[in-house]
Amino acid sequence: MGVFQPKGRWRFWAIGLGLLIIVGVAPLGIRMSEKSEFCARCHPMLPMYRSWSHSAHARNAGCNDCHSPHDNYVKKVAFKAYTGVKDAWSMYVAGVPDSIRITSYSAGIIEKNCVRCHSTVVENVHSPGGKRCFDCHRFTPHLTPGI
Repeated sequence: MGVFQPKGRWRFWAIGLGLLIIVGVAPLGIRMSEKSEFCARCHPMLPMYRSWSHSAHARNAGCNDCHSPHDNYVKKVAFKAYTGVKDAWSMYVAGVPDSIRITSYSAGIIEKNCVRCHSTVVENVHSPGGKRCFDCHRFTPHLTPGI
């Protein structure tokens, strides 16, 4: 029995509907999630968003410029989807509200992005003991402690 026979048509329509959703809705979601205002919709992010919006970085860099990988597009989208679902799960399902912390993986991404944007400034800087940029520049661009 083939996909186009009466009993197999539901598979054809399900696959078609799935592809339509992916092709039609996913790009819109990706574009929306590129804006820093999107990140600020989660209430634990509001202090970070507000402090960033008054910093010098707000003129040149948004949340995704620092907090998402820029190696390739697929990796960026996958990372954003994973962290978004993980953070939403921890806040709204697992009941760990008001606290989102970066992981060591995310810290590596942030470090790469500091160097990517500020390469001419840091090209001759050798950090002692493997320190990261934000170990010393802890409140740049966020004035909020504890992130």
